[in-house]
Amino acid sequence: MECVEGKRLPQSSNISDKMSVTATLEFYTENETVGSWVNTIHAKEVMKYKQQTVCQKDNLKNDIGAVIYSEEMQYYKSLLECSFCSKMFSNKSNLRKHYKIHTEDRLFVCDICDKTFVDKLTLRNHCKLHSGERPYKCDICGKTFVETKTLRRHYKVHTGERPYECDVCGKTFAATSNLRSHYRTHTGERPYECDICSKTFVEKKTFSDHHRTHTGERPYVCDVCGRSFTQKTTLSVHYRTHTDEKPYKCSICEMSFKDGSNFRRHTKRKHNS
Repeated sequence: MECVEGKRLPQSSNISDKMSVTATLEFYTENETVGSWVNTIHAKEVMKYKQQTVCQKDNLKNDIGAVIYSEEMQYYKSLLECSFCSKMFSNKSNLRKHYKIHTEDRLFVCDICDKTFVDKLTLRNHCKLHSGERPYKCDICGKTFVETKTLRRHYKVHTGERPYECDVCGKTFAATSNLRSHYRTHTGERPYECDICSKTFVEKKTFSDHHRTHTGERPYVCDVCGRSFTQKTTLSVHYRTHTDEKPYKCSICEMSFKDGSNFRRHTKRKHNS
């Protein structure tokens, strides 16, 4: 490996022991992200090169830039991307936990429906679906939720906040998950395939709901009357028959409705909108 002034730099046995890298050192001067990456991932290795090189420090900085192994950078990038579904993560611990979804290495089992989960918190939130516990309430419309993150996402319905924009068609969304699903309408990607009838789906939720039409599974049980449902949203609408909650209110005639479909049907037929 040659220095810019013709002097040979020492090889790093630490890096080569960890992985096979055939590329020589590549140098970049304009990429701020790469510089940050070098500082965090290769701080010790870079210091060795800086201390041992015979090149002048200023020349190295101005003429060469940050030192990286391009192949190794790709390796670290791949650690943050799920190789099954391409979902991205900010750190390796979250990626490892996510991988359990695909490998079925799930340790926490619901004793009611036998559904499995990768951590105790997710199982605890799932159990609330069976118990009917919805402790988080919207102070605007009174709608209740199992998780705080779902309540925060719901608040955007009232505020009109839709910060996530599709760079293809300009459509905006309240949640990143909705944007990711929407992107597939442009790419044609339908990653979820039913192993029984081979039908494919854009969203995992739609796929799960469909799969229950084959298995007959009805995991969502009303804790008031015991009636069970295949979809969580159907249980939520049904639950309002017991509470008489009507969260959808017409701004024109002030009629209120238990579910969104009846509300939309009303506005279309009565107000032509």
